[in-house]
Amino acid sequence: MNHHASLSQSECAFPVTLSELGAVLGALVASMVTAALAWRADFGFISFSDSREGQLFELFGACAAAMLGLLFWFFQHRNPDKSPEKRVPLICFALVLLFFSFFITEFSQQSVDYTAFQRAAAAVIQGNNPYLGTKYEYPPLYAFLMTTGLQAIHAVFGANHSESGQLLFFFQQGLQLLRLALVFFLLFHLGRKMKLEPIRSALLTTALMLFNVPLFRTLKYNQTNLIILVLLLLILLLPKRQEGFKGILAALGAHLKLFPLILFLPWLLMRRMKAMIFFSLGLAVIFLLQILLFDNLVVFKEWFSFFLNRYPEYTQLRNNCLLSLFFNTFNFLKFHLYFPTGMTPLELAKIASTTTIPLFVLFFVYRGIKREQSFGRHSLSDEADWQKGFGHFSDALLLMFLISPSAWEHHYVLLLPVLMGVAAKNYGKLSKRSFIAFFLILIPPAFDLFPFSYHRLLGTLLLLSTLPITNLNPENVSS
Repeated sequence: MNHHASLSQSECAFPVTLSELGAVLGALVASMVTAALAWRADFGFISFSDSREGQLFELFGACAAAMLGLLFWFFQHRNPDKSPEKRVPLICFALVLLFFSFFITEFSQQSVDYTAFQRAAAAVIQGNNPYLGTKYEYPPLYAFLMTTGLQAIHAVFGANHSESGQLLFFFQQGLQLLRLALVFFLLFHLGRKMKLEPIRSALLTTALMLFNVPLFRTLKYNQTNLIILVLLLLILLLPKRQEGFKGILAALGAHLKLFPLILFLPWLLMRRMKAMIFFSLGLAVIFLLQILLFDNLVVFKEWFSFFLNRYPEYTQLRNNCLLSLFFNTFNFLKFHLYFPTGMTPLELAKIASTTTIPLFVLFFVYRGIKREQSFGRHSLSDEADWQKGFGHFSDALLLMFLISPSAWEHHYVLLLPVLMGVAAKNYGKLSKRSFIAFFLILIPPAFDLFPFSYHRLLGTLLLLSTLPITNLNPENVSS
């Protein structure tokens, strides 16, 4: 009884509750289904001025605006707490969701990346190699999910092949809005975890989501980054006693994109054996489930062959990976200054990046060891343990961008937890260095101009320099 009472009290004290989040997610799902059914029924009173697919998004935008507007009006009027601490977070939540619903309604187009997802799904259905001629470069899970989605849409809506493809894209974009709702809720909760007042946490969350070029690029390219971001935020915010579940979430994310594999490093430093064991088991179980459900072991062999032998060597200026930086630096020297060696810029870049990556890893291991020593081996309070874990987690995410073979601008949306943590910890007293790091990562658009295109890589290094490796609150350590 007491446990349930404490849960109830904490939810009431939390300006955006789980029940309100659930209602919002339910309203968005209802908006998607309503729009799809109305679009398929083709009622006489529904017309369109642009395109058949555009009509589908317009119906969704109308349904979402109406349902969200009514829902947030209900939230504001049914709650006896009329304080700004309750109202402002809900208003921010509503404005962010309405803004992104407008964005998705007006600007949803199938990108090059989404076309790669489609081609990979089609190749899986036809029994072909999804890694030949499709530009698909992710683990097989998302291609399998795409094929399942197509089959489910055909079964539920009775749509033909063309309409099933349109509906699949529509639902994929609609689910982006659900993920954005989860991102707002979890980022807001992270701000509260960092001791921010509700209003400040809501305003900071709103600013980080609205002034965020990587987030807009993620939506423009129909990317899956928001799934990974939600999983990372859950891993960060779930209590320590749920380490096994955290490992499973990381394994799920690693089957979509390889980024979450980096979490092995902080868990190893913190000796979180349960998380590592469940991470490993999760990777194996999800792998076996895909084989059992889709009966396609060949695709995994093709994925491993692709990743080990044919993964793209990105040298575009806007891709802020080390290989790209070294290649374009040597290329600039070759054409404009002096280039004494007989090796090509790409050959030199491979050597330089291969040499630099282990140094970064060793540097981050050193930071982790120093942080562990700073906090000591005494029994830590829950707060100190979480702060230490957040430091390791932040280091791991930053390392991920420094050693990844691909760091497109949209990937940097995954740094939102680190940015929120730094901004919340230094609210009202953000250093110039931190401000510049935030600006370089979030604000400039993607462009190709050497060396200025590497502003996000520079921002990542500056952000790293602002993260402490020592315990700033020694009183949190309990004997």
